[in-house]
Amino acid sequence: MTQNRLQYRPGSFCLGERCDMCEEHMQRMEEFDSKIPEEVKYVIKKLNDDYFEAVIIGGCVRDILLGVEPDDWDVATNALPCQVKSIFGKTVDVGLKYGTVAVLEGNKKIEVTTYRKEDAYSDNRRPDKVDFVPSMKEDVARRDFTVNSIAYHPGSGFIDLFNGISDIKARIIRTVGDADKRFSEDALRMLRAVRFMAELGFEAEPGVIESIKRQKHLLRKVSKERIRDELTKILVSPNPSKTLLLKETGMLPVVIPELEEYSHEAMQQVAFKLENIENDPVLRWAVFLRYKGRDDILHILNNLRFSNAEIKRICSIMENIHKDIKPIPGLVKKLVSVIGEGTFLDVLKVKEAILKAEMKSCRNNKNGKDSHDGNDDCILKGFAKCEYLAEDIKRIDAAINIYRAAKDKGECMSIRDLAVNGDDIIRLGFKEGKQVGEVLEKLLDRVIKSPGSNRKEELLKYASRYLKNSLRINGNRT
Repeated sequence: MTQNRLQYRPGSFCLGERCDMCEEHMQRMEEFDSKIPEEVKYVIKKLNDDYFEAVIIGGCVRDILLGVEPDDWDVATNALPCQVKSIFGKTVDVGLKYGTVAVLEGNKKIEVTTYRKEDAYSDNRRPDKVDFVPSMKEDVARRDFTVNSIAYHPGSGFIDLFNGISDIKARIIRTVGDADKRFSEDALRMLRAVRFMAELGFEAEPGVIESIKRQKHLLRKVSKERIRDELTKILVSPNPSKTLLLKETGMLPVVIPELEEYSHEAMQQVAFKLENIENDPVLRWAVFLRYKGRDDILHILNNLRFSNAEIKRICSIMENIHKDIKPIPGLVKKLVSVIGEGTFLDVLKVKEAILKAEMKSCRNNKNGKDSHDGNDDCILKGFAKCEYLAEDIKRIDAAINIYRAAKDKGECMSIRDLAVNGDDIIRLGFKEGKQVGEVLEKLLDRVIKSPGSNRKEELLKYASRYLKNSLRINGNRT
């Protein structure tokens, strides 16, 4: 492959229409250049000085255009991996097969990838063969979406061969070239399309949606872990209502067969609930699976290769979601002692999200979006339901405030917070094992009712009396 010195005509690409080196273009380039770390500029300059092309490309360019600080920086070049390694002192092989070398510069890890084209994708996930090419155009043509196909060179400007900047302005997700071809190459791109819509707040070009509907079956060939990761990114995005697209495109029953029965209305309700809860992945998955039973939830989570800790947390939420939460200090602290502080908070957050979603739906009905044909009786019932939901939300908030107040005061809400432990109880004469646990539970009940009694001397006296009573009762039985 022949390498040529970088030769971009300054001003050929800009955020506005094509122009020469106009003042506006220069100003925008200066603003863009200021967002690029010096380490990245150094890598590009070093490659240019050795007569190679080099540009930043992909998500990092997209993110800067959207005013977001990139997490990663990717450089594309016509230098071969071995040449990149010879130019830079510190490198890591992160994907030589695909032409990628990580350059370690300062505190940055910058991935430098050789221009390439790809042959057939027999597994609908990765190319069977990669060929390095001298042309940036060939490299860009293989990329997934136009918003990820924009390149930039400091001092020379944007290289936007597929109108990605226009699509960013229009807030559109569009494939580079034929959508069917792009999705058949890598089936995960269908979920990525929804993920980008959810993360960026964009809409899809109609051809993208139609292609997904035709090719959704190819997702069966994608690993469960990758599907899980894309679904999680959609769920924790700023626009989780885009999960509706999973239903509308037919992808949902392909990636999670157990959710095939979810109706469009059920998915709308799920979307409302997702919007009302913090973007903790576990909480959002709990809401997403809200309408399924425990066995189905376990099967889904195991099939998607969730960790044991995540499965335990989600299942704990679902097992306790129907518990009645009364804002009474003793009952709140008792519930915390039974299900644990973490589960208690998780359950209340999910409950509150569910109630707020139902409240939103109820208010929509009151405002005439679902007028029940003007039936006064139905309208009155709608008002009553809204008031009931509002009271439930107040009870949830009150319970959280009770918990936080008890926590701030250092009040005991678990056995580990008691002023005594199992060893103290054994020294009193109790048998190690079940009996010790029963005594600690009784002591916890006592302390929850009377927070001031959590003192070692007082608890040991109470435990001693309990032991004497137990011995007397057992003696009478014999």
